[in-house]
Amino acid sequence: MFDYLVSLQFARISGVECVAKKNMERGEVDVLADFTGATKRIHRLTGNLVPIENKWESNATKQREIHIHHRKAELAELQSSCLVSCFVSMGGFTSDAKRELQNCQNPNMIGFDRDDFEEFLNSNNPREHFRNKII
Repeated sequence: MFDYLVSLQFARISGVECVAKKNMERGEVDVLADFTGATKRIHRLTGNLVPIENKWESNATKQREIHIHHRKAELAELQSSCLVSCFVSMGGFTSDAKRELQNCQNPNMIGFDRDDFEEFLNSNNPREHFRNKII
């Protein structure tokens, strides 16, 4: 159910279409957000596709989980323009995982902990909130 909530939240961004539980060559992605219909202002920051991994667990996400998701996102970057990937973790991130998020490139990784995601959910302008999270 959490994957569908995340999918619906990202679909609130004008022009974005989302698919929950998308199978890709390197495994399943919880949500794949297609930003091709989004405004140019946000599309140039995200590229066409934004793979999103979701964890509805109380334990903090570990570095290994970030690395696994980034490997899936790298393939999306090769197949289609993917400049950003997201990881939503309701349990937050270990310090190693936070460093991994900061070090990931091609595509960059954006982490959302519980507070970040709740702010995103409650935002009247989800596009601007997401844009500010990227930059």
